[in-house]
Amino acid sequence: MFKRLLYVLATLIAAIFVFQWLTAASFEFDSPSTTEALSENYTQILIKSHDGTTIGLTLYQPQLAAGENAPLILHTNGFGGTRAARPLSLYGQLMLSGTSSIAAWHRGYWMISFDQRGVGESGDEIHLMDPDFEVKDFSAVIDWAIANIPRISKDDNGDAIIGAVGESYGGGSAVNASLRDPRIDAIVPLTTWWDLSDAFGANRHVKSAWGGTLGLLGTFSSGFDFGMAIEPEYLALFNGYMNDKVDADMDRRSPMTYCAQGMSIQADALFIQGFKDTLFPLNQGLNNRACALTGGKDVRFVGIQDGHKLWPIQPWSGLPIFNTQETIVCDGQVFDTQTMILDWLDEKLKGITPSQEIPKLCLTFSDDSGRNLEQVTYGGESFVIPSTIFHLTPSGLLEGLLDPLDSLMDRISPLAEQPALQTTGGSIRPAFVPLYQASTPMDLLGVPLIDVNFTSTESEHDGVGYLALGVRKAGKRHIEILSDQYLPLPGDGLYQQEFPAVSFQLHAGDEVGVVLQGFTWQYLANSEGLLSSGTVAGHIALPLIAPRTLSEGLSTQSF
Repeated sequence: MFKRLLYVLATLIAAIFVFQWLTAASFEFDSPSTTEALSENYTQILIKSHDGTTIGLTLYQPQLAAGENAPLILHTNGFGGTRAARPLSLYGQLMLSGTSSIAAWHRGYWMISFDQRGVGESGDEIHLMDPDFEVKDFSAVIDWAIANIPRISKDDNGDAIIGAVGESYGGGSAVNASLRDPRIDAIVPLTTWWDLSDAFGANRHVKSAWGGTLGLLGTFSSGFDFGMAIEPEYLALFNGYMNDKVDADMDRRSPMTYCAQGMSIQADALFIQGFKDTLFPLNQGLNNRACALTGGKDVRFVGIQDGHKLWPIQPWSGLPIFNTQETIVCDGQVFDTQTMILDWLDEKLKGITPSQEIPKLCLTFSDDSGRNLEQVTYGGESFVIPSTIFHLTPSGLLEGLLDPLDSLMDRISPLAEQPALQTTGGSIRPAFVPLYQASTPMDLLGVPLIDVNFTSTESEHDGVGYLALGVRKAGKRHIEILSDQYLPLPGDGLYQQEFPAVSFQLHAGDEVGVVLQGFTWQYLANSEGLLSSGTVAGHIALPLIAPRTLSEGLSTQSF
């Protein structure tokens, strides 16, 4: 584990100091032969975008027989990163979007990996996926490729066959480009956004831990030229609250805005989104899926466990900020994640039927368990949340120490018995209010819906509470926070909304309930209400599904 972390850090440091020397990119480029056999190689190139800004890219030329053509794959970096400038790079070795794109090159695709505007060898500054800048850059790269690579495969209409792969910021680039550019035939967006404002600031309450992390990454990757980050409205986000200027900016950069106007994603899409992604929760991907379906496209969706995970706030799972599983299991069928992506591209861009059919909709419980579904469950059986009082800022502050002690005690001295549905905590520890105890195995899988009222005794500011879903297994003290997700309740009022999607396999005796607290490290700068208390009461609808029942009675609301 730590060897891998050291490798990541060493790679990042090396990239900062030697990137320019290693790439040696140039505006000069000789187009490949139109008739001769081609061997694998890659070339560092500079091009001009729509507004004259320099874009740095790497063109990967596949091995092709004389006269043979190949489709084109576009790849671009996530936020804080730079392109896959060579196979031996951070993206080429560790990030799923990069390793899949490099593997596609080896499978006989043209592949272009390019630096987003403002980072690496691309000019200007970061505009945070502005439709007038970064999204147009994507189309400008396509323009250049069509003009300079004569051996891109064509469809029956004579149009170039093009796919795109990207994670996070790069995935958002592919989705936003597909909304506007019909030339993209297939996309694989990994863990990206639908509503950028809601993702960063649920209920207008900013995820300060993620904000600080991404701000630092953007500052370093842009060479300390992250202009937007020092605008007063963006600096003001560190007070914990979204403001109207940033909210409007983020709406312009969100697929939500354009899908609401009747636009749709114009490419066949394989969405991969994470339950435990605390930056872009699974709900964000589900909404992108819905938008793509309105356009009549072939859409597949896989809900994995990871994505953006902020270690050490969240448990380690392979990489410190972003991680994806190597395998996906859907109803016992095991998929290699990278192979699934490559098979999708082969099917859509080369017409090759995959050996394993990619599920229409698969939601996982773990790295080795998941279910194929016909539809997503929204809501379900409704449970009353009784009026529950809990301390605000103190509760949750020490969970990084106390929660591991619970797990240790569970190993040393398991509980012989415990009263059913007994509320615990509420002072130093979070309040756990159990609502349902499983008598038989049951799957908790889908999107809970909440209807709760929150009030606090805080007088000087709006008190802030956090609501999570937790499971206390039979005979255990430890309470597992489902999907690592917390929903902020910033101020007195009624909250009627979706909760982030959850996935858990319940066994007899397991209890599901709400967790209420006034502090979480995910919102480390946002807590309000020292020595005050909060009260929550209302209802929650839980997506409880009998195991293996796949076609009927799965959803109270679906798309």
